Amino acid sequence: MFIADFTNHNILEIDLRTKKLTVFAHETNANQPNDITVLRKNIVFASDPKWSDSTGQLWKITKEKGVELLEKNMGTTNGIEVNPEGTKLYVNESIQRKIRVYDITENGNIQNKKLFYAFEDFGLDGMRTDKKGVLYVCRYGKGTLVLISPRGKFIKEIALKGKKPSNLTFSNDFKRCFVTLADRGAIEVIDL
Repeated sequence: MFIADFTNHNILEIDLRTKKLTVFAHETNANQPNDITVLRKNIVFASDPKWSDSTGQLWKITKEKGVELLEKNMGTTNGIEVNPEGTKLYVNESIQRKIRVYDITENGNIQNKKLFYAFEDFGLDGMRTDKKGVLYVCRYGKGTLVLISPRGKFIKEIALKGKKPSNLTFSNDFKRCFVTLADRGAIEVIDL
C-alpha cells in the first residue's frame, strides 16, 4: 500500500503482510504530494498541488529512478488515476475545474496531454475508474460524484449526504463505492 505523506514530502510504502512502513520516495522540491495512483508494481504517479498560488506539479516515482518531475506549472493538481488498461493517466486541476488526460507510453512516461472534461463550478478532488473505465470524480463543495465515460462524456451525477467528498474507492467486485467526506468525517457507501 502506498500513502502520500504531504507534510514530509514522502510517498510511503506499507507491506500489508508485515505492516512494515518504509519511505518509497522523498522529494524536497515537492509542494505536498497529495493524491497517488499506481500504474504497475512500483510505478506511482503523484499529484502535487500548491494551493497558495493555484498551481501544481505531476511526479512519476519508481524504485529504479526515484522521483521524476513530469510536468510543472499546471493548475492545482489534485485527483489522479490510471485507466484499467494502464494506457491513460487522468489528472484533475481542482481550482481550475479541469480534468486532463495523457497517453501512457510503454516505459510509463506520458505524452499527448488533452483536456478530457471541464466543469463550470465547484472543485474537484479524488478520482477512480471502475473496471469498465468509467471515471468517478469527487465534486468538492457540491457534494456529488460525477461519472464520465472513457470518451469524456457525462454519464450521471450521484448526490451525497456530505458536501465535501475528498476521495473514493470500490469494493473488489465493484458493486459498492466508498467515499470519504471531509465535512462529515465519515465514509458514505453507495450501492452501484
